[in-house]
Amino acid sequence: MKKLEYMEELITEISAALSTVDDCRVEALTNAIMEAPHVFISGSGRSGLSIREFAMRLMHMGISVYVLGEVVTPGLQAGDLLIIASGSGETEGQVAIARKAKKLGGKIGLITIKPGSAIDDIADYPVYINAPATKLNRLHREGDIKVESIQPMASLFEQCILLVLDLVIVRLMKKRGWDSDEMFSNHVNLE
Repeated sequence: MKKLEYMEELITEISAALSTVDDCRVEALTNAIMEAPHVFISGSGRSGLSIREFAMRLMHMGISVYVLGEVVTPGLQAGDLLIIASGSGETEGQVAIARKAKKLGGKIGLITIKPGSAIDDIADYPVYINAPATKLNRLHREGDIKVESIQPMASLFEQCILLVLDLVIVRLMKKRGWDSDEMFSNHVNLE
């Protein structure tokens, strides 16, 4: 069997990007999820699609979680946690949502590429992933950090969103003493 073309390059890119993620920040976000009465999830475009999988895993963990924009999403209350995935941290709609959540007394988690963005400035639990994104200058960012990818647009960031947030789920499983069988009890059964 022939090895998948570009596989090693993709794995190398993902590994390099994940190696930049601060474990303490991931742990802080994990603890914030455990303490929040409700967790709200938001993101635009492909980042929004990536973080929706995380919402499903939180539901499997028995955590009260809602995806913004769904018709069954209630209002955010003081003490609730909003987690946003935004590569640039500057997507206007997400900035407005973050500011409103903060005004309502919510805490903000952020998965992003760019420290110092509008959302990062108000985030309580930011997690940074060093990967290219379309809205940022892909090759030259603050401090002359150079990040390149053979993948299109922000694919590397979106893949890392999934992996970093799956690591959060693994941490939640360990902290709660859960395994996949217990999570499966919350799996959809009307399919």
